Amino acid sequence: MASYDVMELIKRSNNQEEIIDIAQNDSDWHIRQFAFAYIEDEEALKDILINDSINSVSIKAMEQISDIDFLIDVCLNNPFSHIRLATLNRIIDELLLLTSDLTNLLNNVALNDPNEFIVKLAVENTNFNNPEVIMAIAESGRDVEIRKLAISKITDEKVLSDFALNDSNVFIRREAILNPNLSDFDILSEVIRNDDDGFNRHWACEKINDKDYLVKLIFNKSFYHRLDDLSLNSNLNCEEYFKEIYENSDDEYSCLVAAYLIQDEVYLANIVLNDSNDKIRLHAIKNKHFSNQEILKGLILSEDNRDIVFCAVSKIKDEDVLIEYIRTNLDDGRATLQAILKVNDVELLKELSMHSNPKIRLYL
Repeated sequence: MASYDVMELIKRSNNQEEIIDIAQNDSDWHIRQFAFAYIEDEEALKDILINDSINSVSIKAMEQISDIDFLIDVCLNNPFSHIRLATLNRIIDELLLLTSDLTNLLNNVALNDPNEFIVKLAVENTNFNNPEVIMAIAESGRDVEIRKLAISKITDEKVLSDFALNDSNVFIRREAILNPNLSDFDILSEVIRNDDDGFNRHWACEKINDKDYLVKLIFNKSFYHRLDDLSLNSNLNCEEYFKEIYENSDDEYSCLVAAYLIQDEVYLANIVLNDSNDKIRLHAIKNKHFSNQEILKGLILSEDNRDIVFCAVSKIKDEDVLIEYIRTNLDDGRATLQAILKVNDVELLKELSMHSNPKIRLYL
C-alpha cells in the first residue's frame, strides 16, 4: 500500500489496535511517526519510544507523552543522548515540573549524564542553583566550558579566590576572576603578581578601581615585573603624581618606576639626557611613550652604558642607522646582535653569513 493510502487509512480508522500496529511495525518511519497523532493509548507511545530504532520517531512519541515520571526516567536513563536531550528540553520549555523538582532533576543530570551538551543544558538553567552541586561541577566537570558555567554561578568569594589563584586551567582561573562576586583587591593583586596569563592579569587589574591601592602596588618592588599590566589600568591617571615622585623622591626604585610610567615624552627626553642615574635613564628609554629617534640615534653613537645602548637599538626604526651601527660595531655584543635581528638588507646579511663569529651567523 502506498504511503498516501496508509496515511488516509490512519486518518479514517477508528481501530486503535490497527493504528498502533502501523505505528510500531510499518517499514516507513515517516508513516510510523504520522500515526502517533492518532494514538490514544499512552502506554503504546511509551513502548514505541523505548523500542523504535529511529531516534526522531522516539522523540516524536515522547512529545505526546504526559506521564512526567516516565519522562524523568527517559531523561535520566534512556541510552540515546538525542532522546535524553529532547526530553530534558521539553521538561524545561513546557514547565512540566515544580521548581524544586526541576532543580533535583538538573542536579542529577549535571552529575551523572555522560553527554556534555546535556550537562551544559542543565548547568546553564537558572534553576541549577544548588551550591554543593555547583561546586562539584566547578571542581571536576568533564568539560572546561561546563566548569566555567558552574563557576559563573558561585557567589562565595573565598571559593572564587581559590579558583582564581590555584586552578591549573587558565580559562577556569579567568572565569573566577571575571565573576562579579570576586572583588577582594588583595586576591586580585595576587593574581596580577603570580598569574602567567596576560589576559587574566589584565582583568584582575581592571577590577581594582581604587587609584591609591593601584599606586601602592606600582611602587611595591614585588610587582616590578607587572608594571606594564598595572600601567594599563583605566583607573590610573597619575601623570603629575609620577612627575612629583621623580622630582622629589630620594628612593631610586620609586624614581625609576616613575620614569617608566610618565607619559610626557619631552619630560622623558630630559630624564634620558640629563639624569645622572643610568638605571633611571634606562627605564625612561624603556618607557613605551618614549620614541625620540634622534635621541636614540645619539645614544647608540656616544653612550657607554651597554644596557642603554641595547635598549636604544631595540627602539630605533631607521634601518640605515642600524646598518651603520652594525658595520661600526661588528662584534657579538647584545646591541649588535639585536640590530642584526632588525635589519633586512640582503647584502649585509649575505656578508654576515660568512662571518667567522658563529654567534653572528646564528642571529641571521
